[in-house]
Amino acid sequence: MKEIDLGIFKSDNNDNIFIVGDIHGDYECLIHCLVDLCKCCYIIKHNDECQKLQWIENNNTQLIFTGDLIHRKRFEHVVDDECSDVYIIEALLRLKNEANEYNGDIILVSGNHEIMNIIYPENSSYTSPKNIKVNFRFFSDTEKINLYIANSYAWIKLNDILIVHGGLCSQYMDYIEKKNPNKKGIEIIKHVNKKYRDYFTNFNYKKKKNDSESYILFEAYELDPTSLKHNMFWCRQWGYSNIKCNELQNLIGKVDCDKMIIAHCPQFLDPDKPQTISFRCENKDDGFNLARIDLGMSRAFEYNSCDDTQLTIDKDNFDESIFKMFLKYLNFNFNRKIQVLQLINKDDKLNFNYSSIITEKLSCMQYLLLKYGIQKKFWKKKGMDSNWIGFDLIDMLCNKDFLNKCNNDKLELNKSLSIIENILCEVVKKKNEDNLFSVECFYKNNHF
Repeated sequence: MKEIDLGIFKSDNNDNIFIVGDIHGDYECLIHCLVDLCKCCYIIKHNDECQKLQWIENNNTQLIFTGDLIHRKRFEHVVDDECSDVYIIEALLRLKNEANEYNGDIILVSGNHEIMNIIYPENSSYTSPKNIKVNFRFFSDTEKINLYIANSYAWIKLNDILIVHGGLCSQYMDYIEKKNPNKKGIEIIKHVNKKYRDYFTNFNYKKKKNDSESYILFEAYELDPTSLKHNMFWCRQWGYSNIKCNELQNLIGKVDCDKMIIAHCPQFLDPDKPQTISFRCENKDDGFNLARIDLGMSRAFEYNSCDDTQLTIDKDNFDESIFKMFLKYLNFNFNRKIQVLQLINKDDKLNFNYSSIITEKLSCMQYLLLKYGIQKKFWKKKGMDSNWIGFDLIDMLCNKDFLNKCNNDKLELNKSLSIIENILCEVVKKKNEDNLFSVECFYKNNHF
């Protein structure tokens, strides 16, 4: 994959390309994506015993991240705050250099959360407590921001695919055309990327640059306060319902593209039907023209409060309704399976469809239960701590005295075990010595 102009990339049949959606400050989620799904990195222990990622030698994988690498906070009760926002950015910039040695690459497209922290580094609305000081130091440091901006884009064009965080939306495209009537096709892609680099290089959040076009495109939350339409990092025109395929084709055709990949819109929140990676607008090449890859796969979206879930855990007064509430809780949190999109490359044409989805069908919490153990005591043995409320009920379900009490109260023992099996263990897999996966439930594997 070669960059032939600013943000314009050309791929051939030899490229192995993965698109990764919103990570939102979850380093464990990133590890699973790069090690297990994309298979381009491995973990090494660093001096401080952290899990450092290393690029695999002679691996020419191309990774494209679609923004929102940062911001772990969605609810007040953050699950297992890692302080990973800045670490993820710096790790990907380091891995990019390692990948380049083997003709691999990491391409970063910015999301609204990176831009938000560059513009307002003191704003901690989405910043988890452990990240606040580290994020402020990083995003108020001109040299560090310059390095990030020099290695990122507002959007990119890869062959005939537009890859952009929020999508190419009608209103800001109309604005671009009015401001630049002589620019057509890929010139618009290049123009916006140049504006992005110029505007945010040497950016001083205390003294904004006098560039009205860049301000409207990148910074102004609402292009028109009366319409509630947003700039290129915030727009959600193509994220959920009422997709008009002809309108999509006409719009992305203005930048010489036939397909588009977007993030920014968590598909598990789709008002029609909760989804993982989703596609719209079938094409004649056995693929689609629109892919939406924000899955809410970060633990930022993990409900972790009894108040949020109406889940109360009372070991002395426990009935079947608790199981139902916990079932609802787990269904919500475990529906967000970690996935990446692998582009299909045939006859120098890139495409994507349901066979492009690469996943082990694990949510981040399921991945970690596999990695560290299904009970908190196993995590502690490995030097890990967790504030996840699910452990409280799992411990209760694993307590033989409690299960016997439930059984005596005519609550069938196998019902409690089936909840563990079907919800916690249905897709949780254990690696054997050959690093192959075999489906096994934890409780059948002497974990409790």
